[in-house]
Order: sequence, then structure tokens, then C-alpha cells
Amino acid sequence: MPLMMLTQKVTDLAMIQHDEGPGSRKVQAPFHQWSLLLAQLGYVFSAPGLLAGPLYRFTEYCSLPQKPTPKALVLHKILTAAAFFSVHDVTGHAFPLHKNGDLGFVESTPFLRRIVYLWISSFVARMNYYWLWSLSEGLCNAAGLGLDARGHWDAISDYSFFTLELSTNMIHFTRNWNKTTSAWLKRLVYYRFSHMRTALTFLVSALWHGPHPGIFIGFSAWAVVVSANRKVAKLDLHSRLPSARWRFLHTFMSWLTTQLAVGFILTTIHLQSVERILVFWSSMYYSLPLGALLCLLLPV
Repeated sequence: MPLMMLTQKVTDLAMIQHDEGPGSRKVQAPFHQWSLLLAQLGYVFSAPGLLAGPLYRFTEYCSLPQKPTPKALVLHKILTAAAFFSVHDVTGHAFPLHKNGDLGFVESTPFLRRIVYLWISSFVARMNYYWLWSLSEGLCNAAGLGLDARGHWDAISDYSFFTLELSTNMIHFTRNWNKTTSAWLKRLVYYRFSHMRTALTFLVSALWHGPHPGIFIGFSAWAVVVSANRKVAKLDLHSRLPSARWRFLHTFMSWLTTQLAVGFILTTIHLQSVERILVFWSSMYYSLPLGALLCLLLPV
């Protein structure tokens, strides 16, 4: 994890130098010559966010001495992290994510129960991300990082629990999952290409996470699902439905589909082994990749 964060910080500095030139105010002010190098090294190796994020930019780091510490908010985020950790610690043993790829479990469990287990186990697994992000964000806020122009301490927030868990499409979920890393990937890859931007962005994200089969397969599936979601969004089905009841049903089904898609992708990434991924995918009848590919064929 520290190497991943160091990669983000070094490339972010490099992007500022490349895009705005070595004389950029974002890089230079308020430093000069050797003091600039020391400031950049201080930024790269600064303790807040080094272990698990969030990613804050060099300008944010330079303004550290000017900002107060929101003690009540920091305490709130630490308590929130403790709550998420407790949920994961208590329920994680009962609903391990890797069980979705166990051949014995798949052969002895009916399909609908496997679907329910996938939903519950992936929700429990996300608690592990939430507590870590909440704790890291609280520590950064304690150091004076994260104050935005509106006076809110959410400039470097990596997630919003309700925004993620109530997402009704994968595009919205992806934009709000690990937000500072998502913004970094957009600056690094997405905004620099005019073709295949989504695929290239997810490829770089997979390489950044590590060279494991599950990561490459999972992120490839994620890229296909997001692209398919864009295709379906063009149909604008929600506004075409005849009544509020149908629109509510459409919203609910969109939420449920998003929850299962997230569980499918997260499980694939965590299983790592190709054999276990194939067991899991076959247990779900390859529904997500096949459904996404069919959506990509829509004449929209």
C-alpha cells in the first residue's frame, strides 16, 4: 500500500510539471530552488495518507500550516471507522468473500441462496474499505488536510457510504468509489486520450493495484460493465415509463442490479485464482459479462 501511494504522489507531481511547466505556481510557490525539492520530498513521504490514502495534492500539502484541526470531525470519523471495523470483524468470519469461489459451496447451495450470499458477503467486504478510508481521512483532517473552498472538510474524501450503497448504476458507483484515486486516474489517463479512455484507465488501475489474474479479470469486467452502462443510459428508460410505480420499480431493480454487479466484480478481484474465478463465474452463469456484452451490442 505505501508503494501505491508513493506512485500516486510522484506521478501527480510529474503531471503538474508536464502540464503546467516547471515554473508553475502550483509547484513553485512558495518555494524556491533547493527548498522546492525538499518540499516535494516532504510531500511524497508525508505520513498522512501514506498507508491507505486519501491522495492530497501538493498545493494542499503546502497550505498545511495555515489550517486549523477540526477535532470534533476527526473524532467522528475515527468512531465511524471503529463502527465499520466492528461490523466487518463480527460478520466477516460468517460471510467470507472467498466462499463464493469454493466448489463445495457452489455445488451444495441453490442459485438464489448463492445470489443472496454474494450480496451479503460483498457488502461485508466493503466495510473493510470504509473503515480504512474513514480512519485515513480522519488522520489527514487531524493534520489540517481536506478543507475545501466552501469551508467543508471533505476535499479529500474517498467515499460516501450512502452515495455508494444507494447507487443505481455502475457509472455513479465508480465515480464515488475511492474518489481521490478515481480523480488521479482521470488526470493521469482518462483526460489524455480521445479513444478507448475507459479501457485504458481501468488497465492502468489494474497495473497500479498489482499483477494478479483476479485484478486484471475483475478490472476488465468493471470496464466492460461501465461501458455497457453508458450504452443503456442513452435509452433513458426511466423517463419513458408510464407511471410513478413503474419508475420506482425501475429504480429498485437498477439499485439491485448495481449491488450484484459490484459484488460480482469485487469477488472476482479478491479471488485472485483463475480456477476459483471460473468456479464463481460459472455458478452465476456468467451473467454479468454476458449481460454487459449484450448491452454493448444495443443499436444506440
